[in-house]
Amino acid sequence: MQYLAALGRHADWRVALEQVLEQLGAARARPGTVTRPNLGLLYCTEALRPALAQVVAALRVRSGVARWAGASGRGVMCGDTAVLGEPALAVMLLQLQQRDFRVFSGAQRLDGWRAGAALVHADAAEADVDELLDELGARAGSLSGAVSDGVQLADGVLRGGISGVAFAPRVALTGGWTPGARGLLPGRAQALRAGLAVDMRQRPCTLHAAAEVRRDLVRLATEVRDELEQRRDARVAAGEIARGLGAGPRGAVYIAGAERGRAYFGSADAELALLRRHLGDTALIGLLGRGEVAGGRARLASAVLLVFGDDPVE
Repeated sequence: MQYLAALGRHADWRVALEQVLEQLGAARARPGTVTRPNLGLLYCTEALRPALAQVVAALRVRSGVARWAGASGRGVMCGDTAVLGEPALAVMLLQLQQRDFRVFSGAQRLDGWRAGAALVHADAAEADVDELLDELGARAGSLSGAVSDGVQLADGVLRGGISGVAFAPRVALTGGWTPGARGLLPGRAQALRAGLAVDMRQRPCTLHAAAEVRRDLVRLATEVRDELEQRRDARVAAGEIARGLGAGPRGAVYIAGAERGRAYFGSADAELALLRRHLGDTALIGLLGRGEVAGGRARLASAVLLVFGDDPVE
C-alpha cells in the first residue's frame, strides 16, 4: 500500500500545515494507501525552521502519528514539485511494523538493535561527522540521507550530531546514489562546514558533465524499479502475495544538493521530473541541503534515493 505525501507552501507555518493536512486527508481517502501510519518524515525549508517544534506538535495531534524524523534545509521536494528558498513543508506518513524501525539520535541510541539500513540526517557543523557515520554504519549497514546546516528532528527538535530512522533488515528497502563530482575535497567535513556545496558555481571539485549526471540518475531509477519488480515477481512465484497486489514502490525519499538541479538539469523541478519519469508515480518527498550521506560518507553535489518496496515477509 502506498505511503502518503504532502506539501505545504506558505510563510505562516499554520497555513502550510493546513495545506499538508488537507492533502494527507485526500490521499488517505484514495484506495491502495496506508490506513494506520505510524512513522512520519518531515522536511522544511529554513524559513519555517523556527516553527519546527510547533509543526511537529500539531502533526502529532492532527495525524495521530507519534514518531517523527526529519531535518531542515534550503529546499524541499514532494511529488513533482521542488521548492527552493521559500517557506515550505514536505511530509510523508509511513506504515511499518513497530518492531521494524527505530528513531535514533544522540539521546536515543540504537544500542544492540540490529538494523539493515538507515535514513540519516547529519549536521554539517559537526567536526567528526565521518566518524559518527562510521560508528553508525557498523550497526546499521547501508546509510542514506542528508547533511544540513539547520536543525534535525528525531521525535524532538535537536542540533548537532546525527539522527534519523533505522530499519530492520527485513524491511524491503532499495536505492543508491549518483555522483555529481569527480572525487571530493580533502576533508569532507571541513568542506561541508565551509559551505562549498551551497553554490556549485564555486566549483569545489571537478563536476561531471551534465549529460553524464542525467544518465546516472536514469540508471539509478531504472535499477531500483527493476529490483523492486524482481522482488515482487519472486514473492508472487513463492505464493507469498497475489499477482496484481502491492505493485510498485510504496514511497521514496530523495536527497540532493541545493544547487545540483540548476547546475545539471536546469532546475530542481526538472531533476525531479526525470527521476519520477523513470521511477514511476509514487509518494515521494525529499530535501535539498548542503550535502548528502551516501555509501557511508558525507558527500558533495551527489543525489541519494531511498525507496520502500512491498511489505516485509513474516
